[in-house]
Amino acid sequence: MDEQIERILEFENGIIEGDVVREITQVFSYLDKSFSQRKSYDEYYYTETVVVVDVEVINELNSLGYTIYIDSEYIKIK
Repeated sequence: MDEQIERILEFENGIIEGDVVREITQVFSYLDKSFSQRKSYDEYYYTETVVVVDVEVINELNSLGYTIYIDSEYIKIK
């Protein structure tokens, strides 16, 4: 059984591209309310949210091409 941990999800940039939002919400479906659209652009602001992470989630994010950094409080996606 994979161990699950809770961490605050962070992004490298303050404004997130729409493609990234769509990919991330496929992995973390409950994050759809954590993003708010920036004007009429396909860009979004993100409100820090706690996510549940396990090896499967990390593998899925890596397969999408993201680099993941995890510490005792945060998981950061680049």
